[in-house]
Amino acid sequence: ALAMYAHAAAGESLVPAYIGFFLLGFGGPGVQKATFHMAHLFPSASGSLIAASTALFDGGSVIFALFYSLTDAGSLDLETCWLGYAGAVLLVLASGAVLWPSAPFEPPPDT
Repeated sequence: ALAMYAHAAAGESLVPAYIGFFLLGFGGPGVQKATFHMAHLFPSASGSLIAASTALFDGGSVIFALFYSLTDAGSLDLETCWLGYAGAVLLVLASGAVLWPSAPFEPPPDT
């Protein structure tokens, strides 16, 4: 998010955008896969929960279409959009540091 903000603030330079998209592509799958063990909380619905998790991560790209709409309409500038996005990322990071379990949930034994 900060690299994308740097791109918005830098104007014509695409280097921060390339760095931001690389970091999104590189870090996204690791974040997504780290949530899959939460499906063990509900063994009878684990497949549905993993599918829902995947759909929600994919649906998270809607924010970029929203940014485009807001900046195209002149409601917000791109720099403000990315500052808000970075703030949301920091909020999720802080809540994860406090609430995330220190050990993965173990799957129930096969019966």
